[in-house]
Amino acid sequence: MRPVRRKLVLVVEYDPDEGLQVRVSRKVNVTKMMADAKVLTPDPIVQHQSQLSKERRQQINPRTGLCITLNGETICESTGKDTLAEFVRRVGAERVRSVGITCCGIPLVSNRRGPKYGARQTEVGRGWLLVTNSSTREKCSQVERIAQALRLNCHAEIIK
Repeated sequence: MRPVRRKLVLVVEYDPDEGLQVRVSRKVNVTKMMADAKVLTPDPIVQHQSQLSKERRQQINPRTGLCITLNGETICESTGKDTLAEFVRRVGAERVRSVGITCCGIPLVSNRRGPKYGARQTEVGRGWLLVTNSSTREKCSQVERIAQALRLNCHAEIIK
């Protein structure tokens, strides 16, 4: 096969009787023809500084956990990142993303694995990735901000 050297559009159609169909189209303006077409664009790649000098590195605090009470149910996984990920799954990644919180310069819920913090992103379903490169205190603060913005009956606390 030779590489394609022109613009193409990938069209995905779903019919309950016929199933999923994927086609390639040469029509570039397909979104103008379809009123309900959804364009999925990846988040931009964020440039980060290289390693911090030893003097600027923060001291790592003792390990703590995170417990979240959401509508009377307690979410308390073995680590803070797992607790935050389960919270985002229950609330909905799209809803959490709409709040607009960033962490390390990238959206808290992103659709692209970052080059620097990609290893510290946890999958939360449907192609969404959660940035977990933060302290438990920051995660607790993020939960409180999400709860306030989405008007959720929610409380987060740090456990020792």
